[in-house]
Amino acid sequence: PLRVFTAQFSAWLLQAAGFAAERSGAAMTVNSQLVIVDAPCSGVQMAWLAYFAACSVALFTQRRDAAFLRRLPLISLAVLAGNVLRNTTLVALEAQPQGLAPWAHEAIGIVWLVVVVGLAVRLMAPRGSTT
Repeated sequence: PLRVFTAQFSAWLLQAAGFAAERSGAAMTVNSQLVIVDAPCSGVQMAWLAYFAACSVALFTQRRDAAFLRRLPLISLAVLAGNVLRNTTLVALEAQPQGLAPWAHEAIGIVWLVVVVGLAVRLMAPRGSTT
């Protein structure tokens, strides 16, 4: 389901940016190129790391259960949005005639991962904290 969700929202964002993009299952056709949203692009690893970071911050800052539970949906939204934006960025760059170097693909993925995990930490940290 995450792969289909990511593919659909990425297709909509790419269409809004002027790309010819269409989703079919967990794949997209972008400017006549088939792009498959494979397992690493599903966002599961990003979700695990973001939730682990959020739980670690909650534990070490002794966040109360109610406050912890109120923030979990925000972290879920951050993970979903971050994964869609990561996928959209990568697909847009890969769809260019020159494509994207493998190292650049990895670097962009890592940057988005750091952004999402950082946001999860910030959402779970107590107000006024720089943690």
